[in-house]
Amino acid sequence: MIKRFFILYLILLNLFHFNIIENENWNFSIFFFETSYVLSCLLIFIYTIRKNGWGSSPSIFFTTYFAFIGSRILLDFLNISNFLETNLFFHTTLSLRTAHIFLFLNEGILLAFMLAVSFFTFNNKKRYIINEDSTFYKLLTFIFKLFSPLVFMLNIYSLNLALSTGNYLDIFTGEFEGDLLYNLSNTFQIIYNSIYIIFLASTKSIDSLNKYSRFFFLNLIIFSLRGQRGMLLLFFFLFLYVRNNLKKINFRKVIPIVFSLFIFFTLIEFLRSTDSKKNDFEIFAQVKYISLPAEVSLFLIEYNEEGFVNNSTPYLFTPIVDYFNRLFNLVDENVFNQGRTITLLRKSNYLSNQLTYYLNKPSYLAGFGTGSSIVAEFYDLFDHRFFSIFFLIFLIFIFKLEKLSNQNIFYKILWLVIFMSFIYSPRDSFFKFFQNFVPVLLLLLLLKTLSKLYELRIKS
Repeated sequence: MIKRFFILYLILLNLFHFNIIENENWNFSIFFFETSYVLSCLLIFIYTIRKNGWGSSPSIFFTTYFAFIGSRILLDFLNISNFLETNLFFHTTLSLRTAHIFLFLNEGILLAFMLAVSFFTFNNKKRYIINEDSTFYKLLTFIFKLFSPLVFMLNIYSLNLALSTGNYLDIFTGEFEGDLLYNLSNTFQIIYNSIYIIFLASTKSIDSLNKYSRFFFLNLIIFSLRGQRGMLLLFFFLFLYVRNNLKKINFRKVIPIVFSLFIFFTLIEFLRSTDSKKNDFEIFAQVKYISLPAEVSLFLIEYNEEGFVNNSTPYLFTPIVDYFNRLFNLVDENVFNQGRTITLLRKSNYLSNQLTYYLNKPSYLAGFGTGSSIVAEFYDLFDHRFFSIFFLIFLIFIFKLEKLSNQNIFYKILWLVIFMSFIYSPRDSFFKFFQNFVPVLLLLLLLKTLSKLYELRIKS
């Protein structure tokens, strides 16, 4: 009964705020909506944890969503910072119109999320069984062991290469594209990631999971020291999700790991800062900077009417279009490998590139980026009027797919790849999972084929 009243309240709140926006009553106090949002987030998080557990996909998504987007509103509510004062590339204060629409979009997310979670029960026990004595599993772990030292040495080389220039942005400007070992390092890391995802979908032993994960995360830590932290965060959440499905984890044991990750990410941020920024570096500021991805949506709401992008592919679908453009050589591969160029802007409509160039052209050409966000991409495609409806459809699709993932290993692997994009979608393009799934699928088919051939050879 309480749940129904709460959902009714969220619906009425959305309708009320929608009326304010349609009538352009920008002077209505945003503090009321901020208060409602913060309290609603707390109630929804408690409800989600109690119903599905903290290690479920809804709980993890809501955590990353709030960290990257919702915390922006919380910091304003606590008078720590003004969520309309931007920090990406320059300091400015955005309009009250932007504030109302941004709050309305996030209220729509809460409503859609609450509706979706209310009607789904999440039970991720496998209905299929991978025999850990099978040829497939033995081949998988053998390749994992083979790749671990190779990836480690290549990542050490790439880290040394990046540190030698003193500028981590060289990774994004195409500075190292001519270096064979650097290219091998990136390629092997993709293969290694794919092996690990298949392993996660296959293993049913906690001891085996912990054993191989140690090697994997050691490599990811080395990789992350170059300044690219997102992959480590995603695989950490993926590991927790799979581990929690095998056996519930005591939340208190995870807190020290999360705290250590925060310190590690802060250290990376310090190392990749310029000398002038190192002098003004504050650990507390890093907490506020977690919410920087919210500025992508804020900027898009503020400036989208000025038409700062080409009238091309919707931001949401750009990763798919880019993938096929590269696959069929419709766009020269070098366009995507040569860093931030004007040609890249013309050939790809990735929001991060378009927005960074619009905000600060020298920063774009230097290799900086804003990242993207599903909030911004959905707003661009559906406007604020239909945002919550399509976000609800999106969540239903995600949770339906998770249900299917228990049927066989192909669905499970697809789900694990999508899961990572799903929980990272508040700060990057969701459909990037498409380009990540292809190498995993190809590797799975290769492993299946090799194991079948070996079994036929043994039988003959």
